[in-house]
Amino acid sequence: MKQISWFRGMSGEIVVDFVKPKHFAGAIPVAAAFLILQLTAGFVGRPGRWGAACVALVIYVLLAGRHALALSQGREEPVGSTDLVRFAGNYLVLSLAWIVPVLVLGSFYVRKAVQVSPELFAGPTVLYRTGFMGLAGLFLVVVLSVVPFLCLLLVARFSGLRALFDRSGWRWLLLERTDDLVAFYAALFGGFVLFLGAYLLPLKLLALLSAKLLPGKAFIVASFLYFLPIAASARFVGRLSGSFVAGEQIYDVVADGGPFFTLRVVQAPSSVITTTVLAENKGLYEPKPDVNLLMARIAGLEGEALAMARKEAEEAAAQGDTPLRSACELAFLAKKAEEAAAALDHAADAINRGAQRGFDDLCATLFQAFHRQRSSLKLAPATLEFLGYVLMSRGKYVDAAWCYHAAAIASGDPLKAQKKLIQAAQAAEKAGLSKEAYFLYDFFIANYPDSTLLDYAREAHERLKPYAAQEKD
Repeated sequence: MKQISWFRGMSGEIVVDFVKPKHFAGAIPVAAAFLILQLTAGFVGRPGRWGAACVALVIYVLLAGRHALALSQGREEPVGSTDLVRFAGNYLVLSLAWIVPVLVLGSFYVRKAVQVSPELFAGPTVLYRTGFMGLAGLFLVVVLSVVPFLCLLLVARFSGLRALFDRSGWRWLLLERTDDLVAFYAALFGGFVLFLGAYLLPLKLLALLSAKLLPGKAFIVASFLYFLPIAASARFVGRLSGSFVAGEQIYDVVADGGPFFTLRVVQAPSSVITTTVLAENKGLYEPKPDVNLLMARIAGLEGEALAMARKEAEEAAAQGDTPLRSACELAFLAKKAEEAAAALDHAADAINRGAQRGFDDLCATLFQAFHRQRSSLKLAPATLEFLGYVLMSRGKYVDAAWCYHAAAIASGDPLKAQKKLIQAAQAAEKAGLSKEAYFLYDFFIANYPDSTLLDYAREAHERLKPYAAQEKD
């Protein structure tokens, strides 16, 4: 049995998408902007060139951040300008923290290395003639190649500056996600190599052709063609970073001898888009039912019309062609008929199936519809984990905490249950919902008096007490 993460399964798709020619069109305006910056800087001198480089870096980070934030939050629509500006600002601050000392060390290294060996870059002898200075140079090359992307991953994962410089963030990145980090750099550098292999020759031919046809404009055309791959890479780097943050889900790949295979959730993340390949034919390609439309239609049924609708829904369920829709419909019909046990069984079936398909809005709507009876819903731990992510992203912090907590308890992991409660309380406090955060800390203190996190919870509980009272008033 082999374990893989969602990110490792997704990174290959992102590389394939990067190599597709269609993304050049979106990169054209960005490459044009880089070209204008370069031409403008040429009239100003060295300060202008540094300024143009900084502006180009900000543009690149904003483009990468647009895709990184959207994918890390499990959505395709663009993020808000405030989030983008914060992303770029955090990245620049974190980059300055390491690049200034590295540049100082690098300038010292170059001066010293040239003094030691004027033939520093002359062939294979560089491997032994430069000695420890060569090791220092190699270290600088590795740092400049690797660290900028580590910063991008951290900024995509943590929104606060304090978290970026905290040990826990780097521990998450370098220790908890080690295998995914290897896959990230393999996909990153492999994607660049594939991209250059596919387009370097055509770009070179275009540059030569422009030199023949437009000799006076050859430099401008060549510069534009040079900037085009750089501009196109921003989307690739952003999507790869966003999927890394979102893709903590761990799966067991289980061969069952059938025409499909099952990805069984072993460890679910705090933010993930669940992707499951079902091990059964029926319902595999069933479209997502419109739950709100079903609720509206069933709300107006009474008496014989309600009984007839249930009979038709049960017949459709027996055929098994649309199991998800049938489960949703039967859940609301049973609820309308005030048959609580049947309604909860069908609702749980629908939510479990919806979570397998990654239908976040359907699962959230069903869960909210049966919110008061949530403890009676027979939901799988993976479904509860998925619901926790969905509800957290919608600002339903108490419900999300309940799902995360229930999933951890069902999996026999009380420490994880405690951590999820604290995370949900922190998110609620950050969102300004002091009353909800206070309630979660209160629940934690009452249920985990021996926890190592108790002191932290008590401190936060006392801090929020006056704010929670104001919200209540």
